[in-house]
Amino acid sequence: MLRQDEEFEFSRGQRDDSEIPNILLVAPTSEHPVPAILGRLEHEYSLRGQLDTRWAARPLTLVRRDGKPVLILEDVGGEPLDQLLGQPMELNRFLRFAAGLAGALGKLHQQGLIHKDIKPANLLVDSASGAVWLTGFGIASRLPRERQSAEPPETIAGILAYMAPEQTGRMNRSIDSRSDLYSLGMTFYEMLTGVLPFSAAPPQKELLDLNETIGEVIAMARSEIRRNRVLFQTDLANDLPLIAGDRIQLQQVILNLLINAIEAMGGVRDGLRELGVSSEKVLDIAGGSEEGTLENKALSHAEWTHVLVAVRDSGPGLDPEGIDRLFDAFYTTKSQGMGMGLAISRSIVEAHGGRLWAAANQSKGAVFQFTLPLRIERMS
Repeated sequence: MLRQDEEFEFSRGQRDDSEIPNILLVAPTSEHPVPAILGRLEHEYSLRGQLDTRWAARPLTLVRRDGKPVLILEDVGGEPLDQLLGQPMELNRFLRFAAGLAGALGKLHQQGLIHKDIKPANLLVDSASGAVWLTGFGIASRLPRERQSAEPPETIAGILAYMAPEQTGRMNRSIDSRSDLYSLGMTFYEMLTGVLPFSAAPPQKELLDLNETIGEVIAMARSEIRRNRVLFQTDLANDLPLIAGDRIQLQQVILNLLINAIEAMGGVRDGLRELGVSSEKVLDIAGGSEEGTLENKALSHAEWTHVLVAVRDSGPGLDPEGIDRLFDAFYTTKSQGMGMGLAISRSIVEAHGGRLWAAANQSKGAVFQFTLPLRIERMS
C-alpha cells in the first residue's frame, strides 16, 4: 500500500498476462463508495488519451475486483511525495523535484487540462533522478476556464489546504491553469518548510516583548496605512511584562487584524478613517462571555493574568446577526475574501492560551481584541 485516505487506496501490483506487468491500483476505500467517488475514477480513465507516461501515471483500464471498481495505472516508478515531507527538504533535492514538477505540470497544461488537485499525495517522485509524475486526475477539467459554485467545505472535492481560493466558489474568479500554480506554490512551501503556510502549527514559544512585536507589524503595514489615508494611533502600555509566544504566529494575527480594519474602512467617504492599536494588562476571568470578563484596576503585579491587545477602526461596524460567525472557516463579508484569516487567527491565539473576539467600537466601527496569558509556561 503506497497510501490510503478517506476516499482512495493507492497501491502497487503486478499482472502476469500483460506487456505492462508493473501496475498501480486506485480503489475506493469504502466498501460502498458514493457515486461521486465512482465518477472520479471513470473521469480519470476517460483522460487516458491525453496523459503521457513521461510526466503522468497513465490509466490502462477500469475493472471490478471484489465488487469494487479499480482503476489500473501504468507504474512509472517513484514514491508519493507526501511520504518525504514533515521537515524542511534539503535545498538541492527540492530544486530537482521542483524542476520536474514544474515541467510535468507544464506538459499537462499543454494538453488543455487543469488538474485542480495538485498536492504531495498526488505526486510520484524518483529521488535518484528527480523525475516527477502526476496522479489523481479525478477532478481534472478539460475546460480552459470554469466557474465553481459555492458549496459547504465538507463537500468540495480536493484538499482545501492546497486549493486555490477560486476553487471554493467563494471568489468572483474563474478556475484556470493558474489555479494549479497556486497549489504548486503551496506544495513548494511545504517542501521547503515542512508545514503548510496557513496551518496553525503548534507555537514555537520564546520570551517576547509584545509591544515590540506590534511595532514590527506596524512597520510591515505602514505602506497600506498611508496608501489608504488612515489616521493611525497607538496606545501601548509601557509596563508590559514579557510573554511566552511564537513571534511569527502572533505577527500573523496582528497583521491580519490591521489589514482587515484598513479594508473595512475602504468605503468610508465621510469622516476620518481612524485605526488604533492598544495594549494593556488585564484580569481575564476565564469561562465568562466575551463581554464583562475583563477588568483593568489597581492590582499587584502578581494579580494580572493577561495582556489585552485591541485593534479599533472607524469603519461601517459589524452586523450583530453575523458577529458570531466571523471566526468560522469560509465565512466572509468581503466580495474577494476566502474567510480563513480570522479562523486561523483565533486558532493561533487559542493555541497560546488566549481568546480572540469582536465587538462594536464605542464610537463607531469595530474592535477586535485578543488576550494572551502573562504566566510564563514551559516553552516548546
